[in-house]
Amino acid sequence: MVCTHVNGESFLGYPVHRVRQTATFGTDELVKEILATPSLDWAPLQISVFNSGRLVEQRKAVLVQEVEPNSSLFVVPADYNVLSAPSQMISGAL
Repeated sequence: MVCTHVNGESFLGYPVHRVRQTATFGTDELVKEILATPSLDWAPLQISVFNSGRLVEQRKAVLVQEVEPNSSLFVVPADYNVLSAPSQMISGAL
């Protein structure tokens, strides 16, 4: 695996590092190339897969919104029970 950063390279306004993973199977060379940004905890903004130099799959982020998560994600349900031992989890499931 090789990771490179080219000065000035960016995607959707974020500086990115280009990560390349290469595997060879017989005469086929598969390459997975990821553009990841350290600004967003190394989130992949683009993933491209090449087979012997030919692009076969590509996924790209089209929009990045940096917002605080909805507070409802952190609400503990009223009927939530904390189980401390695996035996409690098994008997509670029956």
